[in-house]
This record gives sequence, structure tokens and C-alpha cells, in this order.
Amino acid sequence: LLRGNLEEEVKSNVGHIRTAATGLLEIINDILDVSKIEAGKFQIIDTEYELGPILLDVATMIKSRLDGTDVKLKMEIEGHVPDTLYGDGLRIKQVLLNILGNAVKFTHKGYIKLQVSAKKVQEDKALLTFKVSDTGIGIKEEDLTKIFERFERIEEERNRNIEGAGLGMSITLQLLKLMDSELIVESVYGEGSKFSFELVQRIIDKEPIGKLEERIEEAVEDSQMEEMIEVDFTSQYVQLTLKGAILFDSGSAELRNEAMPVIERVALILERYAEHEIEIEGHTDNIPIHTSRFANNNELSSSRALSMFDYLIENTAIEPAKIKHAGRGEYLPIADNSTPEGRAKNRRIEIKIYNELSGE
Repeated sequence: LLRGNLEEEVKSNVGHIRTAATGLLEIINDILDVSKIEAGKFQIIDTEYELGPILLDVATMIKSRLDGTDVKLKMEIEGHVPDTLYGDGLRIKQVLLNILGNAVKFTHKGYIKLQVSAKKVQEDKALLTFKVSDTGIGIKEEDLTKIFERFERIEEERNRNIEGAGLGMSITLQLLKLMDSELIVESVYGEGSKFSFELVQRIIDKEPIGKLEERIEEAVEDSQMEEMIEVDFTSQYVQLTLKGAILFDSGSAELRNEAMPVIERVALILERYAEHEIEIEGHTDNIPIHTSRFANNNELSSSRALSMFDYLIENTAIEPAKIKHAGRGEYLPIADNSTPEGRAKNRRIEIKIYNELSGE
């Protein structure tokens, strides 16, 4: 219904219904999990899993909950964190969603940050450290233990509009206990909170999450956007090519609203490689342009690259110094400009993510 052409009031009501239904489903799932834990039927099932896709899924789900708020999700993943591990990836995902979801509820401005690091403790085992920090309302020292009690809601009067049954963090504590871990909490009332936990996981493949070409190709495929984003790579970089017609109206450098799902997904992918150098290039076809805003295709392509740069700076945790942007005008065509199809291909944005050892 929300995708239909509804009146604003009807659309708003449908949105409220969806939010309420989602909240109710979360409560039911939490109660079921508590019941399983109490009955001793909640099991940790270790299997081979890939950490990278789990983190991308978590980021996507949390970012969707932050839409329309003044809170940004930041991610910092160390480049040597191994991707293929042996453990209960499903429960790790559940723990991260519980902690991050809790941060979403109590953070009204600023940021929520997920950090992941790893160090080898044995030849085939790694100690993973997960940290979630926020600039939320914080927790009073006397309330720190209450957040793990079932059906307990701290500062009920102040937080009466916040959804949930008060089970998520209790379940998180139990899940971590089953995985031989514990949750460390630090908080300053009025400033924010930090949650962290460590897990020892068996390494199946030492290849880090940051193996560019395979991971980026998988991320694009998982997002079902292969027709909108082309992936290519060399020994120096992986390149994402975004079709200009998707991103911009003719003669414009403003990102189209219709392009936001694509751009958001690209931003999530790039944020996973925030430690790498990133280069954004704008390209045009060879049809001359001369308007009050753009004297030529060089200016148009430069402005389009800048628009993408601005979006990434405003909506991700990527350091501005890590991103270069430039306009290349009509001078590097990838197709024949004599046909409409060729010109459409030449109107594009290219984003290069450089390998850390490429010398860039």
C-alpha cells in the first residue's frame, strides 16, 4: 500500500499500522525466545558463515529505522577481520540487531557507531570485538543493571513513548552467555552509551572481509541492483559504475529522489571500505551544454561528482580526506556517442575503491 499513490493522511495511517505490527511481531519473537531459554531449548548452532554479509544486512536494517531522523549510522570495520568463520552467525546477527536497535530507541540526534575488530589468538581462531556506541540519552549508574532485567524499562516516565517490552537486552545477555561471552556496558547519563562484547570464532578462511572485488560483487548482487550498477576491477581498484540517467535528470547535477535506494545501497557498500581511498568521477556524453549554471560538460560532470561526494560525507562515516572527486567531461567515453544508447552509457558516475596495497 505504501508504494501506491495514496493520499497523505491514508499513507500516514498505513505507515502507523506497519510500525505497530512490526513492534508487535518483535515483542512476540522476544517472548518466544525467552520461553525457549527458560525451557533450556535455546541452542547455539555453530556452522560456517560469512561475517561481511551479516554486517551489511544489519547496517541496512538499522539504517531503514533511522530514516527521517537526525541520527547517522557509522561503521568501522578493520581491514584484516576474517570473513569466513565458524560459529552461530544467526545469533551474532540477533545480538547486534538487539544492541543497535536499543541504541536507535534512545538516540535522537548524533550518531550510532558499530566497530568490529579482530586479533588472532590461535593459528585457527580469532577474537572478534564488537563495539556499539551512541550519542543517546545515556543510562544512570543505578539503572545499569536494570536494562538486563525482563520487562524492566528504565525511567518509565521519561521513556514512555519508546516501543518494546523490555526483553531485548535480557535476551542478548543470555545469548552471549550461551556463546561464552558477556556484554560490557559503559554509559554517561545525558551523553551516550557504549556496549561491547568479544567472541572467539574459528577461522575457516583467513581472507579478510575487505577482499574488494568478490565482496563488492556479492553486495551488488545481494542488493539486486546488477542492472543499475556495473562492477569491474583491476589490480589497483574495484570500480562501480552508476548509470547517469538513474542518478540525474538531463542537464542537472542534483541527485534524483528516485535514485536514493541505489545511492543508499552504494553508500552502505562504500562504508564497509572506509579505510580505502575512494575516487568519484563524473562523465558525460559529447552533446554540448551551455546553461546559466553549467558552461560546458566539464562543469556538469564535476558538479555531479561533487553531489555524490556531498551525499557520502553527509550520510556515512567515511572520512572526507579519503574521497577524491573530479569531473572528466566527455573525454573518456566507454561507448559510441553517435547513438542514443551509447550516449546513455557515457553519462555515468564511476566510483573507484583502491586496494590498500595499490600505492594510492
